[in-house]
Amino acid sequence: MKITVAGTGYVGLVNGVCLAEMGHEVVCIDRDETKVNALQKGIPTIYEPGLEGLLKKNTRSTFPVGTNAKIGEIIPRLKPPPVHA
Repeated sequence: MKITVAGTGYVGLVNGVCLAEMGHEVVCIDRDETKVNALQKGIPTIYEPGLEGLLKKNTRSTFPVGTNAKIGEIIPRLKPPPVHA
């Protein structure tokens, strides 16, 4: 399945990488070009145990990251996690 994930924060990046690991064709887009450049090199911009290995494994044609991307069949609406005071 072709999936586009908008945003590469904690929610978007982890979901995108996991969906790519499951065999889906994933495109992650983000407006922060610094993040995009790091992710294209397989360098995670957040810490999540195991994320770096999965990102490096899946950063290729099935997980391109960019600021302008072709839209997939499914675009999940991801919200940031709740912030507790």
